[in-house]
Amino acid sequence: MLFKEKFLLSNCDSVRRLNEEELSKRFLTGLAFADGVIVTPNILIDNECIASVISRANVVKYLNEEGYGKFIVRGNNLNNEINLVDFFDNRPDDYIISSLPGRPRKSSITDQQRTLILTRLELLQERLDQISPKIENLSIEADALSKEIARRVNNSSCSIGMSGDKISELLSLSTQPMSRSQWYAFIDRLFSHRERYLAEKFKAEVIDPSYNSRFIMKGEAFLQDNIRIISNFPKLLLDAGVTLRALRNEAKLLGFAIEIFELIYSAGTGRLSSFLTDKALEYIEYKLEDFGKGYLSRKNWFGMYRIMQEKIGLEIK
Repeated sequence: MLFKEKFLLSNCDSVRRLNEEELSKRFLTGLAFADGVIVTPNILIDNECIASVISRANVVKYLNEEGYGKFIVRGNNLNNEINLVDFFDNRPDDYIISSLPGRPRKSSITDQQRTLILTRLELLQERLDQISPKIENLSIEADALSKEIARRVNNSSCSIGMSGDKISELLSLSTQPMSRSQWYAFIDRLFSHRERYLAEKFKAEVIDPSYNSRFIMKGEAFLQDNIRIISNFPKLLLDAGVTLRALRNEAKLLGFAIEIFELIYSAGTGRLSSFLTDKALEYIEYKLEDFGKGYLSRKNWFGMYRIMQEKIGLEIK
């Protein structure tokens, strides 16, 4: 694998409104190049594309065989099993359903809309049951998002050129139990119309990473929205990557890949298959030691993790 971390399927909920191809790329990246994929229940219940993504034949084969346990559903108050219909029914009345036109609150949806959602969730439940995801409970305090945003704002690199008054107003909310949607609305009010680009920058560089970081453990990672490489990466190759991992016990993949930056910068295909074996990672680590580069940590492994952070927004906890 290219990364030893599990990847949270971040920025893939209905707020971002990604199409199926972009969602597939992010999901398949976690399976093909990382140690697995983590999703939240909200991504499952409020995303129209996720069912078709997880029911692909190569995905089902991989997650039931070599990749068993590599697909994790993690969230608040989960048991060993998850029933999506029950989970939806237990959402509060002010829960916003972004996948529906107008983003209505749960309390205001029509009977027809409710039937549509429940039908979709029943189908998704069938697809989930085919791959037996690992269910993990996570206790998240109500003010965790606000505290994490405040922590990042206190870091000068995250202040996005904000004035002292704006920072003070923002920090005054650091103990308030606010959702991401509420934070979006606050930031839209905080910045003037002429500063709209700063509001969007703050959402992408502070709010979204703060939101995502609550769902990952130490040693796990997520990709932010600045992922031009993945956006330009042919989904066919990612599909092939998952297929090769699913068939690794049957296929004889020979050789090593040492030109790792070819993949990072240009998504070169010449040596792609060798990236999909643990041997490639072991070989590069061995060569680093051989060259006396043992001081390089994995986060800066051959400079790659720094490049990934800069080029595609990789954040490791």
